[in-house]
Amino acid sequence: EKAHLKTQIKKAAATADKDSRKLAALRDEIASLGGDVPRLQAEAEAAAATRQAAEAELEKMYDAIRGQTEPLRRKIETAQREREPLAQALAGVLSEQQLAESER
Repeated sequence: EKAHLKTQIKKAAATADKDSRKLAALRDEIASLGGDVPRLQAEAEAAAATRQAAEAELEKMYDAIRGQTEPLRRKIETAQREREPLAQALAGVLSEQQLAESER
């Protein structure tokens, strides 16, 4: 019975030693990762600032393009409005032509 108890004590001591080493390793990892937090936060803030600057630059580009394309857009809209009656007239003529051809 004493031998059995000694074996259990040795196993418990080995388990405790193993757990102690794991705990030490985990504490080291926590300390290491904890040191990364401020650096990662700074990187995240820098990335956010860069993104905001890029978005502002993109918006300026869009505004510039809008300014350049606005006259073209107006010309296209005017041409489409002028073309609409002609397109309707053409559609009417084509419809009459098809009707005439089908009556033959």
